Formats: sequence, C-alpha cells, structure tokens
Amino acid sequence: GMLAATGFASANEDLLARVAQLENEVRTLRGSDAALDEARAAEIRSLVADVLSDADSRGSLLQSGQTAGWDGNGFFLGSSDGNFSLRINAVAQVRFIASLQDNSPAGAGGDNSRYGFENNRTNFAFSGNIVDPSWLYRMEFEFGDSGTATLLDAYFAKKVNDNLTIGAGQVKVPMLRETLVSDDKVQGVARSVVEQEFGAGRTQGVIAYYNTDQVKFTGAISDGHGDLGGSNQPWSNADTDLSVTGRVEYLAMGDWGQFADITSSPNADEMGLMIGGTVHWQNGESGTTANEVEALQWTVDASLEGQGWNVFAYVVGRDLDNDGGGVDLSQMAFVVQGGVYLNDNWELFGRYEWADLDVAGAEDLNIFTIGATNYISGHNLKFTADVGYALDPIPAAFQTGGLANGSASTGSGSRVGWREDAAGEDGQLVLRAQMQVAF
Repeated sequence: GMLAATGFASANEDLLARVAQLENEVRTLRGSDAALDEARAAEIRSLVADVLSDADSRGSLLQSGQTAGWDGNGFFLGSSDGNFSLRINAVAQVRFIASLQDNSPAGAGGDNSRYGFENNRTNFAFSGNIVDPSWLYRMEFEFGDSGTATLLDAYFAKKVNDNLTIGAGQVKVPMLRETLVSDDKVQGVARSVVEQEFGAGRTQGVIAYYNTDQVKFTGAISDGHGDLGGSNQPWSNADTDLSVTGRVEYLAMGDWGQFADITSSPNADEMGLMIGGTVHWQNGESGTTANEVEALQWTVDASLEGQGWNVFAYVVGRDLDNDGGGVDLSQMAFVVQGGVYLNDNWELFGRYEWADLDVAGAEDLNIFTIGATNYISGHNLKFTADVGYALDPIPAAFQTGGLANGSASTGSGSRVGWREDAAGEDGQLVLRAQMQVAF
C-alpha cells in the first residue's frame, strides 16, 4: 500500500512539473506576442504621424494661397500674395500644303506641282506679373518650319490704373486686326496673303493702351516695320527717323471677349459688333545712302458675330514716297471673310481677297478660299482644311513686300502657301490642311 501511494505521488509531481513548464512556455509566448504587437503598434503610430505631417504641410500650402493648375487659358503658377505669377502657353501646327500651277517660272525652279508637310510653327509663351499685379510681362518664342528659334514678343508693361497701361519692348505693331489675333485663333489654315503683305508684324518701341467699356485706343512710337524696321534689330539699325501708330476700336454690341478670335460658335451669348481703324506713319532713316521711304498706311475693319456665324472685312491702303528717285506707290487691298457653323464642332468658312501693289507689270491679287474646321475642342485641338484659287497670276512683288518699292524677286513660296506665277499664268490652286494643338 505504501509503495502504491509513493508511485502515485511521484507521477503527480511529474505532471505538476510538466504543467509548470507548459505555463512558462505559454507566458514566454504571450510575452513575445505582446512585444510583437507593441512593435507593430509603434510602426503604425509612426506611419500615422508621417501621414498627419504630410497633411499638415499640404494644408499649410493651401492656406498660404499658393496656386497652380489649369484655368482654360493655359497652365499657371502663382505666389500666395498674388505679386508673382507665371502663365505658360504653347501652340503647335503641323501643316500640309500643295501648290498646283500651270506653268511655274523658271527662276522658281520650274516645278508646277509642289507639295509637302511642315511644322509651320511651334510657339512657347510665358506671361504674368512680377513684383505686384500692376507690372506685366510677356515673352514668346517661335520655332518655324526651319526649326530655328525666333524671338517674337519680349516686353513689360505697367498698369497705371484700370484704363491705362504703358509698356516697352518688342510687340506687334497695332495695325491690322487680322495680325493682332493670335496665331492659334485665326480663321482658316492661315492668314490672308493681304495680311502677309500689309501686316506690320512686330517692332521695338513703347506702346500705350487706353481702354474703356466701349472704346480701346492703342498708340505706339517704334522703329517701324517692313524693310524700314522690324523685329530683333539693334538700336543702330538704319530703320526710321520716326514711326508712329494709332489704333482705335469701338464696341458697338456684345463684349470684348468675343473678338479674341475671328469666329463665333453657336454657344455665343449675344451678337457682337466691333469697328476698328488704324493710321501708321513712318519715315526712313535720313543721312544714309539708301532711299528715304516715307510710308503712310491706314486701315478700317468691321467684325460682326452672331450665334454660329460671323463676318469680318477690312480695307487697307499704303502710300510710299521715295525721295531718292525711286517710284512712288499708292497701294490698296481688302479682305472679306466669314463662317457659319453646321453644328457645335464644324464650321464652314470662305474668304475673298484683292490687292493692287501699284507695281509696274504686276497683276492684282485676286484669291478665293473656302474650307472647313473641326473644332475637336475649341482652339485647343482643331483640324482645318481649305482650298484657294487665284483668278490672276501671283506676282513676285507679293513675295517681297511693298516697302522696298515692290521690287521683284523669284521667291519659291510664301509662308501661307502661295507661289510666284509665270507672267500671264493664272489659276494657281493651293490645298492646305492643318492640325493644331494649343494650350
């Protein structure tokens, strides 16, 4: 009996020892899990802290007023106080042109049919304000079909008050409305041949804008334009003694924003009518061996826009007086164009242009153009195709401009696609198609 009792006690102690061992193991495992859980909790706390810190910094950025984004007129950046801003715009145009002639002049290569693709323009523009909202600036660069960069705009301006702004630098001469409309907002594939001839392009000088609710006045004193001046010239260039330009625009109906382009979609709020006029005078540099050419140029234009249709027309004249024995010229031209929308995205348009350069032996310009534009997304993304027909031969004088007495040259082609015709050879046909991306 004693032996049995002793054996039972020994087994019981062994079991108790094993239970104690198991309890120790459980305690160890539980401690390990607790440490593991604590490590995980620490990682989560750290992650939450990082997220909260990032959210705080983002909230601070928003509260400080820093701005960036897209507003329909380009991408922009701005400081919290509004004193510094930068707007970025760009336009890219890929163009196909075919010029078909009956008899190309020998000096132009003698090829009756010329066609091909080109990157007509790739422009980048930077604008905004600096120091405070009243100091404005703009810089624009163009990569043309040659791929070479050209400086277009480079100016700053001071907004004196709500009506008056004064600037200096390189700007468009405020001459033709067709020129003043930006490259991405023209109607058709390209501006007219008349604009290429009579448009004053860009020059360097000082310019003032005085705007009211119904009247805008622009005045400039500059280096002149054409063969007497122009853009990207040094101060010492023998351009003009004096060049003065004045332009007035009157808003008879509608609002000014309607006339940023030369079209009017079916979504237009109201009918608009704007009438404009310009007078430009410049006198060639005196004291040089070259002829001093005095140029007086004027234009009157009218723009009428309704809901889904538009009409635009202008007449321009230019008198060139030479004091060195050159020929005096009295030149005249006009353009009439308009468009009508078939729906929200498709527009049919047409243009007629006529010009007389008053150059001996040169035919008058006489061109019809018709075409269509698919506004895939307004001016930001659009496809345009048109066809032009010349009722009279295109003279060489239209290749070189009139400010040099309309001197002839056998240019191979103009930027807008028209080539010099052989004498008496009318009926040149120009086919153009263009895809545009702009922001």
